[in-house]
Amino acid sequence: MRRINAAVAALAAALLVGGLLLGGTAVASSSAAVPAKKKPPVKLSGKVNNEGTKKVKSGKIEVELDDFDIKPTFIQGKPGQKVTVELKNEGSTNHTFTIDSENVDKELSPGKKAKVEVTIPDHGATNFYCRFHKSSGMQGALFTKAGASAKSSGKSPSSSSGSGGGYGY
Repeated sequence: MRRINAAVAALAAALLVGGLLLGGTAVASSSAAVPAKKKPPVKLSGKVNNEGTKKVKSGKIEVELDDFDIKPTFIQGKPGQKVTVELKNEGSTNHTFTIDSENVDKELSPGKKAKVEVTIPDHGATNFYCRFHKSSGMQGALFTKAGASAKSSGKSPSSSSGSGGGYGY
């Protein structure tokens, strides 16, 4: 009986060690495959949930508003280029696409789509954000060259004028 118990214990130990070795290898190889986040091309003040950079093609770009990021976060175009931004709210709450310097402030309910016209700045960067979730990192920028800094733009929901409806989640 002791031999059987010893054999079972040895087999269990071998399986445990083998499983840990295989599991450790699998974890190491899968974590190595995860790409690192790229450094943002534009410096913004405050928290930014970076969901990548995309170049404008044919004068338009699709932008997803989600909980709580904007994808792409950085939009690159030519100086002075007019761009149609095709917005879609893929989040579960209301979001806005707001650019103070261009008087753009489009609010979208969950699942809704809209289009806005914007202009890529001649130099530097222009900040865009969600009025309700900017402090949660829901912001980005229009720019022409990497390395620019966007001027801080936007009011917090508590300092915003108007009837806003209390969406400051």
